[in-house]
Amino acid sequence: MNSNLYYIALLLPEKINNEILLLQNECMQKFKIKKVLTSPPHITIIPPFKVSIVELENIKTIVNQINIDFLPIYITLNNFNNFDQKNIHIIVKKNKKLNHLYKYLRSKLNLLINIKKQIFTPHISIINKDINLTEFLKAIAYYKKKEMQKYFYSSKLYILKYCQEKNIWNILDK
Repeated sequence: MNSNLYYIALLLPEKINNEILLLQNECMQKFKIKKVLTSPPHITIIPPFKVSIVELENIKTIVNQINIDFLPIYITLNNFNNFDQKNIHIIVKKNKKLNHLYKYLRSKLNLLINIKKQIFTPHISIINKDINLTEFLKAIAYYKKKEMQKYFYSSKLYILKYCQEKNIWNILDK
């Protein structure tokens, strides 16, 4: 059975999406990164997983039902942080509804696929994995001085599929 790689995320409203793209492009210019640009700006809810086309149809049904039952969700972006020395991101402030969405979706999907156990830390990456230590130290010093305060409603979960030939993630059923 042939399987593909997918993840599930909240995408951003156009205005905020464009602002994040500007930040990511700024990072590309200043800190010589590009990996983060292989995916649209997003908040990952379920990290990458492999499934067949048949399993994907069941997942789409679950995601569509959640879009009706749970969303929209109010999102607060609050400054910058990092994971280790490979990721710099915008902090997404946790809230009860976002946490509930994650736990509910995870419980539904665990019946169909094996999802890696991890702590849910919502964020929007502006640098992800392809940065050396020298550039990372410059970047984190730069972003720790900057402020980011944004508020918006996210009204739909999306499934993104990895396209290996182009090394990008594409939105399914936009």
